Amino acid sequence: MLRLLFFAGLGILLAAVVVMVVGPPGAAWWALPLGLALMIGAGTLVAIARTTRGAIGPTARQVEEAAASGREGVARIDVLRQIGTQINEQPLCELDVSVQPHQGAAFRTTIRRVVPLTEIPLYQPGAGFSAVLSAGDPPVVGLVAPQVLPLRMPAADTLAWRAPEPGAGFGRPPLIGVGRRGRPLRIVAYVLVAAIAAAAVALPYRDALSQTIEALPQGRWHADVRQPQPLSAALEALREAIGHDVVDTVVVAADYVAVTAPLRPGETASDRWTYRRGSVSHDGPAGTQPELAAEQFSLDDVAWDRLWSLVQQAAAAERIADPAATTITVDRSVDDDIDSDTFARPVGPVEVVFGIGDAYRSAFYRAAADGTGLARTS
Repeated sequence: MLRLLFFAGLGILLAAVVVMVVGPPGAAWWALPLGLALMIGAGTLVAIARTTRGAIGPTARQVEEAAASGREGVARIDVLRQIGTQINEQPLCELDVSVQPHQGAAFRTTIRRVVPLTEIPLYQPGAGFSAVLSAGDPPVVGLVAPQVLPLRMPAADTLAWRAPEPGAGFGRPPLIGVGRRGRPLRIVAYVLVAAIAAAAVALPYRDALSQTIEALPQGRWHADVRQPQPLSAALEALREAIGHDVVDTVVVAADYVAVTAPLRPGETASDRWTYRRGSVSHDGPAGTQPELAAEQFSLDDVAWDRLWSLVQQAAAAERIADPAATTITVDRSVDDDIDSDTFARPVGPVEVVFGIGDAYRSAFYRAAADGTGLARTS
């Protein structure tokens, strides 16, 4: 169980690192300390359990069950050694013992036991104990009480070693063995638990993960949302989060799409929404509020799939190899009719505006909402 918790923590930790790299800012912030805590806590307990494995002898009920089943015998202490670990300030010792079951051949084995300092004289080489054996094969040996050894107890060097499987005991065997036989199933269980834990963390950010997978062949960690397919997904997510398709301004950059949209179509009170790496955030009231409802337009009024081709055309015209820094703004043009009531207000036709440049040159371009009429403005 502790190992399963360790691998669950490992899955959470790995997924958290991945999501923090490819997901939106602040994604899965809680998973990193949780995964570390599970790994450190479970790993520490596993290490303690491994050190103290076998130190707890059979319970009174297990002794009775072993006696009723005829799994009894006598054990002789051959070697007593301390292993440097203490439990409740008492030494944990390894005991090499020779065991003579009441039924079956004698054998040698090693057991671990906490030996109180005051009882160490009872465990000196040559001392005898009554013993019970577990039902496993090879069995686990439990010392019960000091006992006089039989006269014909075989010499230690004539007996074969029989070491029980790691984790074996007097209780029920684990569902998956901890020895060599159970190793394949353990590996499968560990991988499955880690995968489930990782999926639980990463699933809310599946869109960002899928975009990253698609962007990796281009040498990018994240999708360029100015390109048609990622931009379409971003606008659909924004449309769903906002609740309608009416907007005031749309700004499209390489890694985000920012939208100023009215709370309700026809009203001027507007909020800002941002799509970044598969997630939409509601950023609250827009810094600059529109004055007229006529500044609004529908997302369907724009040929979004043509924006990137406009940037590429401008880059080719300016001989700019990499337009990575280009940001595109889509909003209404300014009314330039001096006699109009809306003069200098952004209530004209929807247009696409962007700047393009490198360390040596820069230029600004404008195009109609349907992607036509690309022209250099400065």
